[in-house]
Order: sequence, then C-alpha cells, then structure tokens
Amino acid sequence: MLFERFIAFRIYKGTKKNPALPIISVFASIVMIVAVFSFFLILCVFDGLREFVSSSSSPDLLIESKKERFIDYISNDFGVLENMPEIQAFSFVFSQEMALSNKNQTVFSNVLGVDKSFEKIFPNANTHKLFDSNIISPVVIGAGLLSRVGSGSYRSAEGLSLLVPRANLSTALDFPFKRLRGEIVDVFQFGDSADDNTLLMSLEDVCSFMGVEKGFSTSVYLKLKNGSSRSLVKKNLEKQLGDGYSVKTKEQQNPALYKMLKTEKVIVVFILSLVVIISIFNVFSSVVLTVFDKKESIKTLKMLGSENSSLRNIFFLQGIGISLGGGLVGFVLSFLLVLVQKKFKLVFIPETSIPYPVAIELFSILILFAVVGFVSIVCSKIASKTVNLFILNSD
Repeated sequence: MLFERFIAFRIYKGTKKNPALPIISVFASIVMIVAVFSFFLILCVFDGLREFVSSSSSPDLLIESKKERFIDYISNDFGVLENMPEIQAFSFVFSQEMALSNKNQTVFSNVLGVDKSFEKIFPNANTHKLFDSNIISPVVIGAGLLSRVGSGSYRSAEGLSLLVPRANLSTALDFPFKRLRGEIVDVFQFGDSADDNTLLMSLEDVCSFMGVEKGFSTSVYLKLKNGSSRSLVKKNLEKQLGDGYSVKTKEQQNPALYKMLKTEKVIVVFILSLVVIISIFNVFSSVVLTVFDKKESIKTLKMLGSENSSLRNIFFLQGIGISLGGGLVGFVLSFLLVLVQKKFKLVFIPETSIPYPVAIELFSILILFAVVGFVSIVCSKIASKTVNLFILNSD
C-alpha cells in the first residue's frame, strides 16, 4: 500500500514531460472545494432557519382546551406545571383578533393578553413595562405593526384605538364596536411574522375589555429547560391534564412552515448532491487522462511484477485524494465561515437588524460526508478500472 501511495503522489505532482497533469488535478480539486463549500454552507443556512423559527414567537409547548375557547386556570388544577422539573416557565395568554386604528389608518392584528411570566418565556418582549407603568391601558407593539399603523417611532405615536365588535346593540344607532384607547410604552422584535401583526397587553386589561372574568385565558405558553424532550413532556402533560386539553409542540403549532422547511431541505440536498456528482466528473476525467498518459509506466510496472489490483489502486488512490482532499478543504472553509457568522454576525437579513441565522448540526455533516464519500469512492473505482479496459487487456 505504501508503494501505491508513493506512485499516486508522484503522478499527482506530475513530471517535466507532462506538466499539465497536476494542473488538471488541481482544477478538479478546486471544483470539489467549491461544490462541498456550497453544499455545507447551504445546509447550515437551512438548519439556522429552522433553529431561528424554533426560537421565535412560538412557545416550546402550547396548551389549549379542546372543548371550550377559554381555560379557567383558577378553578382547574394547573399546579402540575409547577411540579414538572422540565418546565422552566409558563404563562397564561389570552389571544384575540382586533382592529387597530391610528388616525386614518386601520389594520387588523392579534392582541395577546399576557401575565408577568410572559417575559420569562420571551425575554425580548419587554412586557414588564405593561405592569410597571402608571399609564392606563399600556401596550407593547411589534416593530412591523408599528410601521403598518403609520408610526415610525413609538415615542412619537399618539396611541392606538383597539376595536372589537359588540355582542349586543341596543339600537341601530349604537356604535357597533367596543373601543379601548391604548398607549404604546415599548416595541418588541421577535424576528418573525409576530412583529407585523401582534400587540401585547396585560391579561387583566384584555379580559376586562372583552368582558371576560378574571382567571380565564385562551392558552398556556410553556418554556422548557435546555435538554428537555418536547415529545416526552408533551406525553406526560397529556396524561396529567386529561382528555380536555391538547398540548402542541412548535411543529404542531406551525405544521405548514415546518413541513415546508423539511421539504425544501430534501430538495436542496438532492440538487446539491447532483452538483457534487457533476463535480466528481472532473476527478473522473483527471484519473482517466492520467491512465492514458501513463500507459508506458503502467506496462513497465506490470513487467516488473506489479499485480493488476495494485495498479488499479494507484489510480484509485489518486481519485480519492483529489475528491476527498478537495472536499475536506471545502468543508473546513465553510465550517470556519459559519463559525465566524455565528460569533461576529457579519451578515444580516435584508432590511432588518437580525443577523442571518446559521447552525451546525451533526446530521448535516453526516449527510455531506456520506454523499461526498460514496460518490468519490464509486467514481474513483470506475475510473481506476480503465487500467484494465485500455492497458492490461491490450497485451
């Protein structure tokens, strides 16, 4: 094997007689570097997007009532949430669609009534100002929603009118909407669609405005401790809460989004695998050209007693060296680039202050090495067999 490696290395370096061979090999290596670099970088972007979605405005677990719209969290025993060690925080939330009016601009939004624990689940929600303020009906608004209602800065905004339809009208002349004046005390930015359509108020203010008694919410948001299994906690909660409640994971809260991400990743892996296969053809061509160029050397080695398998291994090792060597360099470069982006956040999503999300997952690394390794071995094996087809059988 040492002899075969030595000969393969000598061939890669080239000779004075034909200096073009190493240039062809280097070009094939560069093509592999670019292909693998792109492959791994795009996988990291997809993994980053999935991680970004997972850390956005959806809770780790969401509890809702199956039979009723409201959850009576005072009468029902939700003490189980405090006794589960996997749960880091939970918050009772009242969700209601409302119209927002600011001057002549009216938009529809999702208003969330939240308690003081909400900020333990979403630290950047700034909801502590809902409870620390002396302002009547304070609200925290999403950055995108603030732009939609025509205010560039919440400090210069004049407040908002929240409108919901009245359940009963005394006369046809009555105003058909209940109105509440909300004063903006801060802005939140989760980095997803919630920024464009969500308004936060205190749970007490929303219940009062909707005419609902205290102690009711529409859902319970849960944040789990790091390392906790969502599926296991979900099963445990379903057993303890009974059939009257549903417990949803992030994937179940946004099934279309997660299904789209999975489908797109499969398609991207397939397309990038084709790119790698096409790139490998440069390696194949390089090995075949080398076989033809070294016909006389092969015959000489054959006359000196080299086995057919040994001669094939020489060119097999050359192909493996070019493809896997280039692939390893491409992987290392893309790996370092991803680490730089994660640490220094150099690239941002256009028109936002959110750094482009990237993530490194072991599964993506395994996919990369499986595709590159399999294609490299098969291609190099086929290319090395040209020794039999065109040289050894010609005697």
